[in-house]
Amino acid sequence: KMSNYIAGLKNPRQIIHWAFNENTEVGSVSSVFDLDDMFVVAVLKSKTEEGYPDLEDVKERIQRFVTNEVKGKVLAEKMKAYGKDIDKIAEGLNLEKTDIAALTFSARNIQGFGAENKVIGTVFGTNPPEVTDPIVGYGAAFVVDVKKITKAPEKDDYTQNKVVLLNSFTQRVNQDYPYRALEKAVEIKDNRALFY
Repeated sequence: KMSNYIAGLKNPRQIIHWAFNENTEVGSVSSVFDLDDMFVVAVLKSKTEEGYPDLEDVKERIQRFVTNEVKGKVLAEKMKAYGKDIDKIAEGLNLEKTDIAALTFSARNIQGFGAENKVIGTVFGTNPPEVTDPIVGYGAAFVVDVKKITKAPEKDDYTQNKVVLLNSFTQRVNQDYPYRALEKAVEIKDNRALFY
């Protein structure tokens, strides 16, 4: 209701307001919305009731994640059969080896694989030289041969980091926390969408 975002559209608030209007029914076609640099006609395809969704509504979205996890576990078990020899694992399972030259502790992604937080965390929790046990990631199963971990040099001055963190914290405290505290303390029905 209070979102200000629809992919590909600038300032779509009036479309969101129309979609959440109690008189707008599934299948309704809007009048023309004049956005910054385009005209948009919207169609309301479906409505989702507040609360937990039914399994049928989310089944398609979660099926891919569950399938990947099961496939990853099966592949990890097959990898274990070859021990910790990466060459044998790659050859025996007809898999490609990928060299990652540099990976930082603060990395959110592994080049070519995307967000693999569990893999990154496991790598930095090893004592090199060490080959990890199979790790089931989001999009693949991994065995990592960690050659070495180089400690980052100590910084002499953390002033800039402190300023960034302080500004971020201050902004959250000033904007979000008081509202959330009030929202928890009393029962509030947010009807801003009716007017905004």
